[in-house]
Amino acid sequence: MISKFAGKFSLRSGLRKAFSAFTCRECSTRTAQMPAGQPTHYSHPQLLKNGEILPGMRRGEFRRRRSMLVNTISQQSNGRNGAAMVLIPSAPDQFLSEKIPRPYRQSSDLLYLSGCQEPGSALVIRAVHPEVHRAVLFVRGADDKKELWDGPRFYATEATADFFGVDLVLPADKLGDYLHAALGDNEKRMTNVWFDKSFGQAHDGSPRSTMDTVIANNISSIKLDSTRPVLHQLRVIKSLAEIELMRKTCQIGAAAVAETIAQENYLKHKDVVEESSIAARVEFECRRHGAQHLGYPPVVATGTRTNTIHYVANNNIGASGDLALMDAGCEYYGYNSDITRTWPLSGSFSGPQLVVYEAVLDVQQKLIKLLDTSRPTLSQLFAEMCLLLGTNLKEIGLLPKSVSGSELLSGAHSFCPHHVSHFLGMDIHDTPSISHSLPLQSGMVITIEPGVYIRSDRKDVPAEFRGIGIRIEDDVLITNSGCEVLSAGCPKDVAALEKLMQRSSISS
Repeated sequence: MISKFAGKFSLRSGLRKAFSAFTCRECSTRTAQMPAGQPTHYSHPQLLKNGEILPGMRRGEFRRRRSMLVNTISQQSNGRNGAAMVLIPSAPDQFLSEKIPRPYRQSSDLLYLSGCQEPGSALVIRAVHPEVHRAVLFVRGADDKKELWDGPRFYATEATADFFGVDLVLPADKLGDYLHAALGDNEKRMTNVWFDKSFGQAHDGSPRSTMDTVIANNISSIKLDSTRPVLHQLRVIKSLAEIELMRKTCQIGAAAVAETIAQENYLKHKDVVEESSIAARVEFECRRHGAQHLGYPPVVATGTRTNTIHYVANNNIGASGDLALMDAGCEYYGYNSDITRTWPLSGSFSGPQLVVYEAVLDVQQKLIKLLDTSRPTLSQLFAEMCLLLGTNLKEIGLLPKSVSGSELLSGAHSFCPHHVSHFLGMDIHDTPSISHSLPLQSGMVITIEPGVYIRSDRKDVPAEFRGIGIRIEDDVLITNSGCEVLSAGCPKDVAALEKLMQRSSISS
């Protein structure tokens, strides 16, 4: 007779052997058992394939970006010695209060060049000449006590270097020594240094603080240039992998805004709706569909607060007859969406609301159609928006019939005081150093966001229009053949919006 404990022993032995075999198989891949502070193909096989650092982005993508950066820097060195060093610190940690951290968001430049999402990291690129460069990533490394509180992190190992596709990974506490050796008084010292002096606020002991100190100690022997304009030139044109991530984040954002409009059942079973509940719903929907977090604090405005452009308090109460304006977007692995919709809380527009809404929608649709046939600059888009909006405002009686020329444009600007577009990508207002006078090119992503804001105390318009605020915003990819509205999944036509509001929910 077999003891009742024998079966358990055999089972445990079998599990032990199976686990041992599994571990050995996985160890054949250097990255298999490494600690990691972000998703890897090992920890998240449903998200990342082997060789990918971000979804759809392989190591080669980041190598190419670093090569493009080095080549661009070489072209801008004006005959100087081709040797150069690029310093990219991580974003600083942010705290809500003492010892209470905010969710960490990596510097867009570091994420763009390495894919590393960890705090306390840094990237140093040493270029001997345009064709040869060496990328060194600095990470915090092992710390049992801090990892107990903050979670796992990458270590300075060959496995980490292999995962990120860099030449070397070193502990972050060696950054100062490394830079002193590279910039100090020696035959091979680097004299051309590229560093974004405007980025972030340095904290003692942070990579940024270390870089500031070393640069200050060697400032007399180096030529310092800013990486900001160079990196923005590269980042403004999205690669195929970046375009796919932009599609994904815009799809998530559009679905979240649409479902928020549909699922809140506004005023069907109650007399008022809280803006905070709308804000909570859109964040839930973004996260439910896979976004890491919202791209920015959402604007959820009802009633007359729709006229406050960057209204983020979201503490008003909307009632029947009010419009709701929501400007919200999400971030998906470093890439952002930015969408605005305006809708009536009662489920249908009033007469004056409908007139203004259709005037704004007409402008937006014509601007998007313009992108199918031409490559204007952002400044030209703004001028065209003012012309189209001014014409529509004349037709609906918000501007005098007699105005024309510059008065028409300034009149439109008085109703829409913000720009109609900005670049979009890793940041919401992406690559801000890129001139608005640059013609749009294939691979750029921009917003199209006309609006009309009529304050309640504005006496130069008919009373029935006072207090109405409307904005409609979509995210648009410029393509070789025209443009693609990435946020098209969220309705904006009047009939589609009203149909959406009549449903208790929409499919996910």
